[in-house]
Amino acid sequence: MAGRGWEGWGWGCAKDICGFAVFFAIFDVTRRCAIEAKTYAQDLLEHTPTAEKQLGSLRKHTPRIVHATTLVIGGAIAGLAYEIVGRPWDAARKAVHIDRLSPLPNQHSISAIVLRKVHEDGVLSFFRNPAHVHHDPGTSLAKRRMNAALRTLGRVGPWGVGFLVWEAFGPGLS
Repeated sequence: MAGRGWEGWGWGCAKDICGFAVFFAIFDVTRRCAIEAKTYAQDLLEHTPTAEKQLGSLRKHTPRIVHATTLVIGGAIAGLAYEIVGRPWDAARKAVHIDRLSPLPNQHSISAIVLRKVHEDGVLSFFRNPAHVHHDPGTSLAKRRMNAALRTLGRVGPWGVGFLVWEAFGPGLS
């Protein structure tokens, strides 16, 4: 199979096609939800009693923050979906790579290698985190979940906070 593109870039291209399709589908739905949420926040603030309308900054920034927050949450969900959709491609590429490194003359077809992996490890093995490290038995479930939440927050991290600030105080999206 060498020379047919499945030695590296072909796997990455296939992974990106599937991953970006899911990412942008989720993000497009999120974008529409963000516009609806922003409109709802604007309508809610416009129908507040006159005494509460004195809060000009709140009226100006709240719809934009609602919009930005919805987009950031949607982007984080879309990013996680991309990662999950890409895992089978990474698992298949690793299985093929390991087969190719075997000292035995195993040059099986890609489909045979993938089917063998399904038979030996099950379909769910394609969706497990390839970077998963077995946890220390002394580590509590709460600590493991906190670490997972912090890793997810790290993915959103600075760009998410920056986007929220930009949307709240910068020119923003209409």
